[in-house]
Amino acid sequence: MLFRSADLTTLGNGSISVSARATDLAGNTSNAGTTSFTLDTTSPTVTSVAITSATGIQSSTLRAGAVVSVTVTMSEAVTVSAVNGKPQLTLNIGGTLVQANYASGTGTSLVFTYTILAGQHDTNGISIEANSLTLNGGTIADAAGNAAILAHAAVADNASYLVDTVPVVTAVTLPASGTYAVGSKITVRVKFSEAVVLGGTSTTNPSLSLKLSSTVTRNAVYESGSGTDELVFSYTVVSGDSSAGITFPTSITLPTGRTLRDATGNNAVLTWTLPAPLPSVRI
Repeated sequence: MLFRSADLTTLGNGSISVSARATDLAGNTSNAGTTSFTLDTTSPTVTSVAITSATGIQSSTLRAGAVVSVTVTMSEAVTVSAVNGKPQLTLNIGGTLVQANYASGTGTSLVFTYTILAGQHDTNGISIEANSLTLNGGTIADAAGNAAILAHAAVADNASYLVDTVPVVTAVTLPASGTYAVGSKITVRVKFSEAVVLGGTSTTNPSLSLKLSSTVTRNAVYESGSGTDELVFSYTVVSGDSSAGITFPTSITLPTGRTLRDATGNNAVLTWTLPAPLPSVRI
């Protein structure tokens, strides 16, 4: 007996038994033979997506290095293959989209993880983009080989998973190229990933070391910006200064007793990579 695929699909899913007898040319009929099989043509679907845990969480807030776990629940048991790539799920952290990678799980619960990076912030809580589950070269299928349907609803901002990491420098604005005369102000602006506050017990301000030559340096001293995400440093050229090209620093000099922190007390990272191309600032 021959079944075509079209014949099978009309039967519907479930356990199916087939009985048959054979008759030879002389009219002899055999005993009935019976076989059973299960027909499954239904693809697994996503029934829910939720952030379920995070390492190192304190007061509903995640710091750099914390690992967020997201559980994707399927309508039936599935197997994941990550040989050619791990399935991914898109998270929204403070407006920036990042990818959580498949980490573990078979059956109906699949776990995806993402490690929080320095400079990331989300004051509303991590959310998950709709229909953002992708195979990324992997596969998700049930025991019958039916590929999973990956569509799912968005997950709104989850205030139980806020993100507040250490402030990092995101941009440095250097003065324009040119020759600066006596009395001219050389200004450098340092922008952070969030607002920072200058504090501490010392009254000495932070500074940036400007190298005029191999033996001469001048300090661009903090001028303004505490409480915002950008600090302004400046140096006013005085008589006797000379430079064929100032070498700009890659860090802030923070005096002993001074602090530079965000609103929750995270110390700011004080180093950065200079932008390219560098200006030619002469005195």
